[in-house]
Amino acid sequence: TVVVDDVDHTDLIPIGARPAMTAIRILAHVSVPVIKQGALVGALCVTEPHPREWSDAEIRIVQLSAERLWSAIVRARAENALRESEERYRLLFDTMGQGYVDAELVRDASGRAVDYRLIEVNAAFERLTGVPVEQARGRTVREVIPQLEDWWVENCERIVQQGYPERIEHEVAGLGRWYEAHVYPRGGDRFNALYEEISERKAAEQRLRASEERHGFLLRLNDALRGLAGATDIQSAAARLLGEHLGVASVGYCEVEADEDTCVAGGEYGDGR
Repeated sequence: TVVVDDVDHTDLIPIGARPAMTAIRILAHVSVPVIKQGALVGALCVTEPHPREWSDAEIRIVQLSAERLWSAIVRARAENALRESEERYRLLFDTMGQGYVDAELVRDASGRAVDYRLIEVNAAFERLTGVPVEQARGRTVREVIPQLEDWWVENCERIVQQGYPERIEHEVAGLGRWYEAHVYPRGGDRFNALYEEISERKAAEQRLRASEERHGFLLRLNDALRGLAGATDIQSAAARLLGEHLGVASVGYCEVEADEDTCVAGGEYGDGR
């Protein structure tokens, strides 16, 4: 993360570059890189046309927003790709960073769901749970994670019965990890789930609870992004909410292309200054 309170008084900005930044009225900024699997994939930047002393709380909120924004974009793209074609689904299945499971509820003699069988899992399963794919595929989740809370089975049963998708998040105490899952009923007792580990995010949220203002903002950001499917809409909504919350002149988001030398600007926000 790069924090500049005043471009004219910082070692981070070369002297020769300062006039250009002044010309476009960026005299203070916070730039947060989005790094996944060791590669720079994007950046979130907030700017001011005047010098500004950024607080630790403001810097942290930009960092957390960058992670939320990336996760929401990845989720939206994954869901859209799953709908497009079997070929694209297979490519996504093999390479996507999110975990994917195709599962079926297992019921006891009374008809109550007590487990679910992992019919198919993708390569990310091992990274996200620590359990090898070959040890999970075809087995029940309780065989793979014996300490799994009843909460997970009960909520998957509820979503299957109600018949429409839902986002859920909870801890798997036996693994010491938190997960967020988007569960999709497929008819009968079958369902699919896209999920990712959110342990770091949950820990950060717990620290943020000391500040009701920051916590309230993150909830609003979550709510605003959850209902959006397009990457551009997600970027624009996140930029606007972050800009209004911090009272900054502008917020911009860009993604770094494969050549690592080109940025493509996405959603932007400006307050007219």
